Amino acid sequence: MKANTDQAKLIWSTRKKPIELPERPFRTVEIIDDDTGKQTGRDTPPYNWHNKLIRGDNRQIMSSISKQTWGRDVRLIYLDPPFFTGSNFSLSTSFVNGKDNTPYTIQAPAYRDTWKDGISSYLQFMYERLCLVRDLLTDNGSLYLHCDWHVGHYLKVMLDEIFGYENFRNEIVWFYPDTPGRTKRYFNSKHDVIFWYSKGKSFIFNADQVREEILPESKARYKSPRVLGGRSYLGGKSATIGKVPEDVWRIPSVKGTTVEKMRYETQKPELLLKRIILASSNPGDLVADFFCGSGTTAAVAEKLGRRWITSDLSERSIQITRKRILNIHRSHDLFDSKRKKLYHRPAKRFEVLIQEGIKKQREDNSASGQTVCPAQDEPGSSSESPALELKTTVSNNDLFLSLTGFTPILIPKGKGPNIEVDDSKKLLDYWAVDWNHSGNIFHNHWRSFRMPKRPDMDFTASHRYDTSGEYRIMVKAMDVFGRVITREMDVVIS
Repeated sequence: MKANTDQAKLIWSTRKKPIELPERPFRTVEIIDDDTGKQTGRDTPPYNWHNKLIRGDNRQIMSSISKQTWGRDVRLIYLDPPFFTGSNFSLSTSFVNGKDNTPYTIQAPAYRDTWKDGISSYLQFMYERLCLVRDLLTDNGSLYLHCDWHVGHYLKVMLDEIFGYENFRNEIVWFYPDTPGRTKRYFNSKHDVIFWYSKGKSFIFNADQVREEILPESKARYKSPRVLGGRSYLGGKSATIGKVPEDVWRIPSVKGTTVEKMRYETQKPELLLKRIILASSNPGDLVADFFCGSGTTAAVAEKLGRRWITSDLSERSIQITRKRILNIHRSHDLFDSKRKKLYHRPAKRFEVLIQEGIKKQREDNSASGQTVCPAQDEPGSSSESPALELKTTVSNNDLFLSLTGFTPILIPKGKGPNIEVDDSKKLLDYWAVDWNHSGNIFHNHWRSFRMPKRPDMDFTASHRYDTSGEYRIMVKAMDVFGRVITREMDVVIS
């Protein structure tokens, strides 16, 4: 990154120049296929692109992506990093226990926004990543950085240094007065800030894609000349086709009653990302989000016909995003203003990747202050493995697979929610099947999973093979505690 020497700089006690990281290879561990085992590459953009969900440290991921042929044309990056709140954030899973008809909600950590050396470690963390963001963008690419009052003023100065003061485009205020929490001690804080910077003088802004309809009572005013400061203004075509939004966006937060709610505390609304992606990218462009959380950016990019890369260090965020993309046909159509019409289209093929050395990445993050909580590292996790009970039946070329039981290893008493259930399968959140497993890649041909609005799962699956022979099937599942369980078995189709 070329330094902007004629700019103000932010100084913190542990500031140091970012070091260039060695490239770590990506390894594909899962590919989402359809039920026939064939690729679902409908409407695939150029060079047989597959959208990418990556688990790992975003600093290492961004550094390695810049060295890949598929990672050199990122048009838009949206970042929703920790806000330096000093708080812990969670996600929840609910089910009803038939034993006593009691609803249970399991709270699991999503991430901890705490920092070893306070503000200094946070600023160094962001500085290293924002430098990589700029290098990753195309020459006409844009960054939208989401923050709030905690550190927004620091990050603005940092962005001026990295991107250049002259490449600042907007300070967008996301206003959400519909959220709970009121005080009489001071003005109620009901907004976040999003800084938009372009990489250079040339950038994309699709004004006509984001126009807002003008209220009927205001249309007459737009059609009539107005005199301001001695000059006459006319609203022109805005009265007919709508106006370009101002930099204060009143967009509702995600409510618990909505289809898009993923029970992830810091989830952002799809309408917010819709406006950003429509404004600063075109169909087929590559959009990236390296703090994916609940997967909003990937879901919106998918529905708007953009390619996407998203990543997180947390296994739970990867799982939530995977389920959200797989369930996208049941989500809202973004162009239905009444939010009643569903999207209906299944997701295009995507792959799940990891980087080698992910354990070392967690250690590096802990040292620098980022304290994301991977599921398998949580206090109370057992060293024993849960087990799946499976039953297969073959009829000609048809295989019928039933998940008949689940032996959970519950968290030890006093260290977590030790729950007695009438059916242990209620502690499963997700399971998927690879009907012809070989090698190290899991081909996700069939799956069933729980969603906040669809809590039930199917525990039987079937598949018709084209030819007789011996096949190996692999089942991958995840329980409500975030633990991954796999099982392989051989079947003979005769």
